[in-house]
Amino acid sequence: MIIVLVNCMWTCAVMLWFNLKLNHLKNPRKVRKFVIGNICYAVLITTFTIICRDRSVNASIIANMGVYILSMLIFSHRNLFCSFIEILYTFLIQVLANILFVIVYIGILKKSMAEFNQSVVANLMFSLLVLLLYILLNNNLGKAIFKLRDTVWIKHKLSMTVATAYILVIAIWCLVAANIMAYELTNPFWLIVSLVLVLIGVFLGITIFEQRNKYIALKQDSSTDELTGTMTRKAGMDYLSRMLVAAHKKGRSFNVCYLDINDLKVVNDNLGHQYGDQMICHIISTIRNNLKSSTPIIRMGGDEFLIAFQDQSHAEIKEIMDRILVMIEVKKPLTLIDYPLSFSYGIAGDTEKSKTTNPMDLITVADQKMYQYKIEYKLNGSQA
Repeated sequence: MIIVLVNCMWTCAVMLWFNLKLNHLKNPRKVRKFVIGNICYAVLITTFTIICRDRSVNASIIANMGVYILSMLIFSHRNLFCSFIEILYTFLIQVLANILFVIVYIGILKKSMAEFNQSVVANLMFSLLVLLLYILLNNNLGKAIFKLRDTVWIKHKLSMTVATAYILVIAIWCLVAANIMAYELTNPFWLIVSLVLVLIGVFLGITIFEQRNKYIALKQDSSTDELTGTMTRKAGMDYLSRMLVAAHKKGRSFNVCYLDINDLKVVNDNLGHQYGDQMICHIISTIRNNLKSSTPIIRMGGDEFLIAFQDQSHAEIKEIMDRILVMIEVKKPLTLIDYPLSFSYGIAGDTEKSKTTNPMDLITVADQKMYQYKIEYKLNGSQA
């Protein structure tokens, strides 16, 4: 038992030292929390190892993973994903140490595991081997893994947290299924641990769905204009870039229509912004009802919008937009009956001879054509 205790504590101490270096923690408060979390992990996993000496391999792996992540979460306030990568790196070191040790101790020296468990020298050699592997791998493999972890974490914080939580829930249920149904059924300690793990699994499962729903809602809010339900400029430009690349690959025609609502300022000044918003919503709703459901509409800012068309010619798009202009005026709300409702538009297309990968090239051309349309509209007797 003393050998097991010393071995566990030594492994945890080595793991703490090298993980601390790889995480580059300089804030004393964060370092203190990190150390406390690791100490709690060391105490809990050592207790587990001593009490459940006849445990299965899968129980050891999942218990180590769960205890470390939860210890760091509770006592160090570490993120699930970061802690998960730390414990996986530790597993990698342990697996390499075990492989090397088995090759030498069992394969070459022809010793047994029973002899290893009783030998202080053998356990000491194994601990030194773990330390040596940490020293050899930390400056290259360790730094590369932790750098990749930090890069992924910065770009995909919520996604990685949810994914790690999913993995933990699956691991917990696998542990419960594999051990309650097997020999640990008669072990009171395992019955208690399994019940606790079930509660943790339920808690994490609920957390996963809550985080997923928040993520979906947040993503939708950031990509959808609140007033019109169209795509925001940022989300729309990203979508246009992908559409343009896909159109080139498939040899499909790609056109954009840039439009600006006429006389919005007149309505805002005379009736108020509430009616200006009603004017915008009516025009966009009419446009949406006369287009394919898959046709993206993007709010570029204020009263300017962009529509992307695939597999439709310039003439077909012009016919559609002119028909929409008639529908807007015919079905306008009674509150705006005294004001003409319309928009100016310009169309630009990506042809086989002049392909572009930048949507702004097309938008600039369409904007210029829209401006010419606007000038003609004003010359024909607009209120503006």
